[in-house]
Amino acid sequence: MTLARRRRLWAWAAAPMILLSGEGGAARADAAPDNPTVAVVDGASIDANQVRKEMIRQGADFLPRFTDVAEKKALVEKLVRIQVLAHAAREQGYAADPEIVDSLNRLLAEKFWRDSLAEQPIPRATEEEARAYYDSHLGDFVAPQRARGALIFLRWPSNATPEQRVEIRAEAEGLRAQAGGCDEACFAALVDEHTDDPAARRRRGDTGFIVQGAAVFRIPPPVVDALFEVDAVGGVAPVVETDRGLYIARLSAREGGAVPEFALVEREVRARLSAERIEAREQSVYEELRKRHRIEVDLKALETIGPGQFAAGERPPSFPVGAPAR
Repeated sequence: MTLARRRRLWAWAAAPMILLSGEGGAARADAAPDNPTVAVVDGASIDANQVRKEMIRQGADFLPRFTDVAEKKALVEKLVRIQVLAHAAREQGYAADPEIVDSLNRLLAEKFWRDSLAEQPIPRATEEEARAYYDSHLGDFVAPQRARGALIFLRWPSNATPEQRVEIRAEAEGLRAQAGGCDEACFAALVDEHTDDPAARRRRGDTGFIVQGAAVFRIPPPVVDALFEVDAVGGVAPVVETDRGLYIARLSAREGGAVPEFALVEREVRARLSAERIEAREQSVYEELRKRHRIEVDLKALETIGPGQFAAGERPPSFPVGAPAR
């Protein structure tokens, strides 16, 4: 909104007539006893419920606020301000502004959607339904496999000759043969003596637990894959070649991959089943509503549109009033 337009709004803001109950104004006769009218702006009421909601928006449900009349009056003045500026905006034709119309449509859609779905609560799944869902989705509840290993790294020299590479590979194959008969302490000694990775040497080559398929800092994916392909704990993977050098990987531990008992995941099963039912119902409701409208989408026009492209005279969506720009 331009500065000139803001000034016009403030000029119009003085126009509405404001009455505060108890300050020359009277409560509306049709107001409910437990929801009296607090203020009237050109016939538009601000009632007690609106004031209570605004108090909660400003933290009164967990902070000791709005205990004196002055603070309450300041809050009502904020609500009056909204009415006054809204009146000025309508006078200036803002109600037809595409940005305002779009925002109102979004609010209406969200409110209607929440209320429509709230009228049809999803029934809680029975134990039989939950067990049937669990049995048909066993793979979804399997804990991911994790492996822990130890690595020896032999670095390629810069500008290594073919002969040097053959020599280093022979060393790696020899270390792998030694590691085949090693326990954890024995392999740690090999790491300490041969690895070219100082950080790995300090932790005796230990990788920590790695989740299958996850990216791991400083460990190339082929090395991770080789570790998970080792058949048994204590086994050693074939030598892995990378652009940086060669790796000898020993499997120290493995866990996961088992299907948990139903009782251990029942809460998750019920949550997923409810979420799927809600999603299915939402889709069904929307499809029924959509059938009532004639909807056409121009795919050719859509293909030409990209973010940041606006027609002449248009502008990107503005930030909400009072929101800081980022």
